[in-house]
Amino acid sequence: MSLFPRAALSPTERASVEAKLYEHAHALLKLGIHLELTADFRQLQAANAVACRRGGVPLLPLLNPDRTTLGADNAFALIGRRDGMPVCTIAAVIRHVAVGLQDALEDLSLLYDPPALAEATDAWCEVDADDLNDIRGKIMMLGTLWRDPDLKQAGSTEIGDHIFALAILHGLKLHKPNFAAGIIAGETVEWLGYDKEHFRRFHHGLRYVDPAWGYTTETDRLVLVTMSRARMKAMFLGLPAI
Repeated sequence: MSLFPRAALSPTERASVEAKLYEHAHALLKLGIHLELTADFRQLQAANAVACRRGGVPLLPLLNPDRTTLGADNAFALIGRRDGMPVCTIAAVIRHVAVGLQDALEDLSLLYDPPALAEATDAWCEVDADDLNDIRGKIMMLGTLWRDPDLKQAGSTEIGDHIFALAILHGLKLHKPNFAAGIIAGETVEWLGYDKEHFRRFHHGLRYVDPAWGYTTETDRLVLVTMSRARMKAMFLGLPAI
């Protein structure tokens, strides 16, 4: 049973999601990348170990099965493989936000399960953004967006577009969130080819430090991007407003 109330897709939404899922997965297949959808975050953990050896970022605590309870009812991961080896990843976890997204980030309740939060005594998050607390409800938090450095030379932005779109589409199909949000390094936004036109809001000025994660310091600046369900449907399904 899902941890969250399930909103059913309309027939038009369902047909559009299925068509777009096939389109993007087939495009990756033509690039030699076989996509795997899984709720087993140990598989993502293994893929992330490969990513870290090739310059990738360790799993956010939110997406680390050692620190967060993750399964088919609240999360999924996409792993792209070429010749059996992981070459790109993205993952999502569904959280319910009642207080507003900025408060939920800064009090860390969005980023940790209660047991992990009790242990994260030195962790903190600071967000500088307008109107972020207007975002509430079922939030799909995206992370561990990675592609192998060898893919930088050709088709990098195309691969980024496809895997990001597939994450949004699977999220709509499985959970139909009110908003999607992601904590992304600036250079990742650049290779994705995304800019302000792609997002309803584009929030600069996020800092997040957890010594146990170990990836950032107090001077490192990350980017928080958010997108409403209406924006997801317009961008990734091509559906007009009702």
